[in-house]
Amino acid sequence: MARFWNQVLIGKDDECWPWIGTTNGKDRGSFVYRRDDRVIRVKAHRFAYRIAKGKIPKGLLVCHTCDNGLCCNTYRHLFLGTHSDNALDMIRKGRGRQRRAEKSGKAVLSNADVQEIFKLYETGLRKVDIAPIMGVSPQHIGDIINGKDRLYG
Repeated sequence: MARFWNQVLIGKDDECWPWIGTTNGKDRGSFVYRRDDRVIRVKAHRFAYRIAKGKIPKGLLVCHTCDNGLCCNTYRHLFLGTHSDNALDMIRKGRGRQRRAEKSGKAVLSNADVQEIFKLYETGLRKVDIAPIMGVSPQHIGDIINGKDRLYG
């Protein structure tokens, strides 16, 4: 544990605690440890969450309220969420590729439509129910929800 936390600049409870160790070459910290003679590489923010709050349920992401992928502040900046939660958080904050979606010329949905898709999906509606409302295929709805649509994800 000490080796892990020595690679985090711990600040006040409401500040980002940036990872200063090795990164994955993008915007995430990378931590390596051994268990049962195996070398295990994990994302630093996920490891921080597990240390502080316990096991991460299968299929859930550790998301950042601060939008800093290197942040390991388990008290105020990390939360569990689905891919949909994370994508909706991104859209609400005006980040990601959705800003260019309406302007691309290829888009059949507006940014407001995409936000509506996430809202409808979160209420429990299925992709096949949302598709006719939005005038696109269930596959298109699924790609947006799962962050695979190149214009909106």
